[in-house]
Amino acid sequence: YQQPPSYKTQPNPFHKLNQSTTMISKQIVRHIPTTSIVRINQIRTLTTEGVAAVEKLRLVLEEYRVNNFTDEIPSRFKKTVAYAAKDTRQDVIVPEGIERLLRNIGASDRISKDEVNTIASEIGAGKQIPLQTFLQNI
Repeated sequence: YQQPPSYKTQPNPFHKLNQSTTMISKQIVRHIPTTSIVRINQIRTLTTEGVAAVEKLRLVLEEYRVNNFTDEIPSRFKKTVAYAAKDTRQDVIVPEGIERLLRNIGASDRISKDEVNTIASEIGAGKQIPLQTFLQNI
């Protein structure tokens, strides 16, 4: 049995649909601001309040870095900040450490205690944030 010649020359009707979908997907992703994307490798997703609180902390720390740590690369600054906020007895960040850090950099009035507690409870286990998790989220 031979197929009719016209059948062989007809293009796949779904080929254009797949190309269009891919192009639209790429355009949508291109227009998403990176600051609003919660890290995909994070095990837990954050609530709206958690995302806002973490973003606020990032902005405060970035502003401080730009004004005071211009010679350091951002990753080194993050480590400096994390070690300044960590608990002295173990490698975790507690809300009191974040509050102490904010006081030291003169930004304690920019982030409320409730926002600090939201960050700690949503990113960490209980009220303790593992050092690596904190570094990934700031």
